[in-house]
Amino acid sequence: QKTPVPTIEGQKNTGLFVQVSEPKDESLVNKRTLEMKGSTNPQNLIVVSTNLEDVEVKPSSEGKFSISIDIDAGANIVTTRAIAPDGSSVEDVRTVTYSTEEF
Repeated sequence: QKTPVPTIEGQKNTGLFVQVSEPKDESLVNKRTLEMKGSTNPQNLIVVSTNLEDVEVKPSSEGKFSISIDIDAGANIVTTRAIAPDGSSVEDVRTVTYSTEEF
């Protein structure tokens, strides 16, 4: 018996979801500052964490968020966490690699 996989729609109904539109997972970037963009439920708090810092942002009334965060040289684990008013949370984890080398 398979456990049903929750859909994004199902998560929206509970108010606890996070969708990150930028940057893509496994991205290679040449800037030390990332622009994180995405959406969640408007009353959630977004916390973006990297190797260097944690930054909080409140989404707009439509649930959109955009935040700049610094990353380290090499591979970075970037965690975007949506925290609901009741304290429950959900997260999106991406690997973003910073390099100034030309490929």
